[in-house]
Amino acid sequence: MNPTINSLSLTYCNISAEGARPIFEILIYTKSNLKEINLTGNHLRNEGIPLIMRGLSVNKSLTKIYLADNQFGEEESVLDSIKYAWSKNTHLGRYDFKYNAINDAGVEKLTQYMEEYSHIYDVEIGERIGKDVMAAFKERLKSNKPKKKKKKGKKSKKKK
Repeated sequence: MNPTINSLSLTYCNISAEGARPIFEILIYTKSNLKEINLTGNHLRNEGIPLIMRGLSVNKSLTKIYLADNQFGEEESVLDSIKYAWSKNTHLGRYDFKYNAINDAGVEKLTQYMEEYSHIYDVEIGERIGKDVMAAFKERLKSNKPKKKKKKGKKSKKKK
């Protein structure tokens, strides 16, 4: 619980589903300034991901979470927890789900969720997705991408 840390990497640390609870505690810490957390390459599995997502649902500081290669799939409990986190946390729009067992059916669900939650604009998934499903997914991401704000130029004062 350190309010000065803004990036935390816990990649390939053998964190199992039992380790999801301490990660949850980090995510719900109200004074956190954590912008990114990288949990790539652990073993959170279908049992740990819902707890992580519950923590994300109340987190107010993260801008990206890396959950690649955590051995979870498109089980109903996992997809429901992702939907719940997306519905509650409108600040976090970037997720890395690569190298997990999310296939066509799971990607179709994520695409549906993104239609409802337009703040989700960057979701990384594996490449082994059907062509049509991937096209629809990428189109939805493109639709959700935040528009670039135009910079207001300074008006120069004319000298008399």
